[in-house]
Amino acid sequence: MDRRTALKNITLGLGYVATTSSMLSVLNSCKEQNPAWKASFLTPDEQSMVSHLVDIILPKDDLPGALDVNVPQFIDKMLDAVETKENQQLFRSGGEIFGQLLENKAGKKKSNANRTDIESIFKELFTINEVEQERIKSLTNKKVAEVAETDKENYLLYSFLMKIRYYTLFGYYTSEKVGEEILSYDPVPGVFQGCIPLSDVGNAWSL
Repeated sequence: MDRRTALKNITLGLGYVATTSSMLSVLNSCKEQNPAWKASFLTPDEQSMVSHLVDIILPKDDLPGALDVNVPQFIDKMLDAVETKENQQLFRSGGEIFGQLLENKAGKKKSNANRTDIESIFKELFTINEVEQERIKSLTNKKVAEVAETDKENYLLYSFLMKIRYYTLFGYYTSEKVGEEILSYDPVPGVFQGCIPLSDVGNAWSL
């Protein structure tokens, strides 16, 4: 399956999100390109790491990448305006662990780390066997108070990366450009057909 097909189909697994007024304002505020954007929540080091990570998760090829639709700005605004204080602190703690791992592996300050440095660590963290995948999945599904002290570092690290992955997909597929140019889109919906073969539906639809 090529990337275009995968991106069209992956939205079917994301489910529906109840979009509150605050989320709508976040989505609307991230439409315009702003190369010199100033983060509201992310520190400069976090901003750099998040920007590289979203580009690694959804790079540009024949389709727009995450950077083309301002996903880092979206993540920053969601963390600032939507996430709870507790979740903000968990994200920040996980970012500190990832940053320290980056410095140790790359042998340079995280502020100087490039995309290649970050991609190497990202691949290493997710090149794990199925047993370890299930363990990480189970771990990150817990509340922080339920996590043993010996697992806390992995919990914070993977929660940080999973949060970025979630908001990368969310921000990408709720962007105007992707909704209108990649997914199926009908600005004036027609008649409702509730019982038709899935094969007739075709591409995932932008709602």
